[in-house]
Amino acid sequence: MRLQTRIVLWSLGTILVATTVTLALTLAMLAWKSRGSLERDLFEVADIVAGLPEVRSGLALSPFDGQVQDRVHKIADSGTRVDSIIVCDMDGRIYSNPNNFLLGLRHDDPAAATVLQKGLRHTDTTRTLYGEMIRVYVPVFESGRQVGYVEVGAMLAKLDDERRQLYLSAAIFLLAGLGLGGIGAVYQARRIKSVLLGLEPEEIVQLYHAHAGMVEHIHAGVLAINRNGAVLMANDRARRLLGIGDADLQGLDIDKIMPDTAVQEVVESGEPRFDYEQRVNDRVIISNIVPIVDKGRVTGVVETLQDRTQLVRMAAELVGIRQLVEALRANSHEFSNKLQAVLGMLEMADYDAARDFILGTQARHGHLDRQLMHSLKSPMLAGLLLGKINVASEQGVDLTVDPASSLGEIADPAVAHELVTIIGNLVDNAIESVRGRSAAGEVILAITDADGRIAVTIRDNGPGIQQKTMESIFIRGFSTKGEGRGTGLYLVKRAVRLLGGEISVQSNPGRTVFTVTIPRDSGEQP
Repeated sequence: MRLQTRIVLWSLGTILVATTVTLALTLAMLAWKSRGSLERDLFEVADIVAGLPEVRSGLALSPFDGQVQDRVHKIADSGTRVDSIIVCDMDGRIYSNPNNFLLGLRHDDPAAATVLQKGLRHTDTTRTLYGEMIRVYVPVFESGRQVGYVEVGAMLAKLDDERRQLYLSAAIFLLAGLGLGGIGAVYQARRIKSVLLGLEPEEIVQLYHAHAGMVEHIHAGVLAINRNGAVLMANDRARRLLGIGDADLQGLDIDKIMPDTAVQEVVESGEPRFDYEQRVNDRVIISNIVPIVDKGRVTGVVETLQDRTQLVRMAAELVGIRQLVEALRANSHEFSNKLQAVLGMLEMADYDAARDFILGTQARHGHLDRQLMHSLKSPMLAGLLLGKINVASEQGVDLTVDPASSLGEIADPAVAHELVTIIGNLVDNAIESVRGRSAAGEVILAITDADGRIAVTIRDNGPGIQQKTMESIFIRGFSTKGEGRGTGLYLVKRAVRLLGGEISVQSNPGRTVFTVTIPRDSGEQP
């Protein structure tokens, strides 16, 4: 059976049951009240008759002259709910009766014993030839003495007529309620069907299980978040990436789980964010945040999480390897030139000059090697800088390492690799900014290692960075040197942020200084 049909039938059934029960209780209460109302009316008429002077004096003085009958007839004719009024004296002799032929006869009524013997008002129901009748009995007193009683009766068929009218009205109301309820049920069923995209419950269950299985088996973490930042759903991969384990994330604020999230920005702007990097615990998480839009309004977001820690470290290694390859190429080029110079001297048999040249080169490079290896305990970084010095020399740039520089051994490979990325790109950027100038290009590198933090300062005497572009130099793809550039400083900024460090730049014509500070432990936050 279709969902719409079920909703309509359920609604109509509920309305029918509720209305029927309500009407049944209402009718029963009205019937009870109607009988009580009839009894009150009968007692009221009986009290009026019992209080008439003609009736009291007639019963007391026994003047059987028909005055009681005439007076009572007038009252009976005016009462719409009264069928009979009987007035009797203490001997049961009838002074008034709807049937004139019974006047003066004794009224043999066992039900009148209570009012005659005890003088008490009471009610009685009896069956007559015309149907069931309700009767009330009221004593008549004259000068403090009971002189008779009044019996007022009405056929209960009158109540049956009233009940039939009530039942007819109830049936009309019931049908009207069912009709209006049916219209509302059809409208609501169509609306629910529309909200459910026309799907049947069985189809929804199948889709739910299919989607749940798919989301749980996706390699990436998946989070569904409402516009207020509360997590609606998280798969197992997301919980493991966030270090939550088996804890239930539903209802938690995403800002407390991922402090550096961009969820609120996406909700406010309605624009997706792709490849958004952030650090969660000791992991580098890359997020794709896509808004959920319903009728032009952002109702939430879906955020996918991927662990990029290993990839970032591999990328840093590759960058470091590229830097080292360039350094080796520069060394190879330099020594190739020197070997050619030595070969020329030997061919000219100028052995003393060749020996002095070799010894001088050895002394100069030996001193530089010893200085770097003594100051920098990282062979990777020392080799990188040695190569960079040769590269700078090839391009007419004087790259020097501050003699006061020092760097101890770095136990965390992530920090070492990221440091290679940072220093290598900053040095390349500085060399490129000063080469080819009329004045001698100069780049000075200083490294300090103290109080659990590593500080790197690179100063050059290039033209400086214009203030209008200062805010954009770390944006990926931004460059004033043409297309296909603008990656180096972006990689530096990303590496610094992933390590929990800080980077600053001060620039004026003839002097630009980049300063980077990072914790030795990659898990430490600034």
